[in-house]
Amino acid sequence: MRKTSFFVTILFLFCTALVQSQKIDLTELKAPSSPAFTILGIQPAEIARPTSYEAFQASLFENLSNTEGFSIPQNVALEFTPFWLAAHPKLSFEDLINSKNIASNVLQNSSVSIATIDINSELDSIVNGTRMGIGYRTFLFKGSPSKENRSKLMTAVSELKKTQRSILGAYQPLFQVLAENPSINDADELKEKFNAELELFFDTQDLSTEVEEMARKIYTEEVLPSLFEEVYLIQAPNTFAAEVFKNLSKILSDKTVGIEQKLKEKAAKVEALIVEQETNYKGFYLEFSSAMALDFQESKFNNSYIHKWGVWLTPSYRTKSDQFEFLGVVRYLENRIVATNSETQNIDAGAKIAFQTGRFSLSGEAIFRFQNVTSSTSSAFETTNSEENIEDLKAVLTLEYKLTDTLLLTYTFGQNFDQNTEINGNVVSTIGLNYDLGGKKIIKDFALN
Repeated sequence: MRKTSFFVTILFLFCTALVQSQKIDLTELKAPSSPAFTILGIQPAEIARPTSYEAFQASLFENLSNTEGFSIPQNVALEFTPFWLAAHPKLSFEDLINSKNIASNVLQNSSVSIATIDINSELDSIVNGTRMGIGYRTFLFKGSPSKENRSKLMTAVSELKKTQRSILGAYQPLFQVLAENPSINDADELKEKFNAELELFFDTQDLSTEVEEMARKIYTEEVLPSLFEEVYLIQAPNTFAAEVFKNLSKILSDKTVGIEQKLKEKAAKVEALIVEQETNYKGFYLEFSSAMALDFQESKFNNSYIHKWGVWLTPSYRTKSDQFEFLGVVRYLENRIVATNSETQNIDAGAKIAFQTGRFSLSGEAIFRFQNVTSSTSSAFETTNSEENIEDLKAVLTLEYKLTDTLLLTYTFGQNFDQNTEINGNVVSTIGLNYDLGGKKIIKDFALN
């Protein structure tokens, strides 16, 4: 029943993702890696590959090595990026892709994660209730786009802006002609003046051949022919200019939908380049993360304490081919174990290598833990403190498959730390699911709606 419910959940999310409207957004989905999961100790792979944080994501894990049954999948984490919960129409492309600006990186990529689990480990058996993980992470450095991609993007943005100016701006000279010639009453003379003003307008614009041809076609083959079908029917000379103004306004209003569609088609090229730019940064990354775990005994808010907390840095390097990533982690954790009346101070150091081809990705990681354990034992006469230094190792392999642009399936297998308070034994065998719940990034230059 337990496994069935989990795979039903996967099937439901997969179908939901398929029926969603196809939208281009700045999403790069990779294996779930929220700090809230990491601090709870149920994260199968602990060295997080850099990804672009979305407005709202959900992660779900099932431990396949545990045979205890239940019908509703547990171990669910939610992560959100406050900055992208709202649109930012004033944010420019330059601000978005300026990876050298540490303040911008921190602000735009600050994410908060929350996860909860039941306390059911043997080491914590005297504590019943709920454990909540609260985490934070952000980029300090976020790689850099290739010069070629950046140049292509800037060219496309410039072309889009020029297209907007040319298509939406060319009507102004037409109204200017009517304003300067209020007594005009000859259709042929008006057509000649309109054509002359349009030629002058396009000659003064710095347009590519493609953009100019598009703009000219709209006015010479759509706007003006439709206008003069009505103009030649005007009989009253005294109201000729006013009637032309009225008809021109109506035609431009009728053509608005078509003009907007042409602009959106042009904007789609820019959005596609932005996706490529946002999801294909190369070089050096540095991610900062912190988290804490709160224990609520008997699941009561007024009976809680901090069970564990930690901070860590994750440096990484993504090669130009985008097939290989090399990562590391340096982490400090403190853990309070109520059942054994002990505390641990952990220093972790690890490395990871990831290989990606198409929708598949394979990664392997190893983390060495240097653990100092301080224990207290009490008798009727005295309290004795003891200290022990332990070296430990975690090593896992992770296989990822991207089902859709918003749905990622993962499987992790390997050896956990021998000294842990989260699971019985040290076998890691976990299937995971990460689902992007939405949150399209809207910025200034392509927010055309």
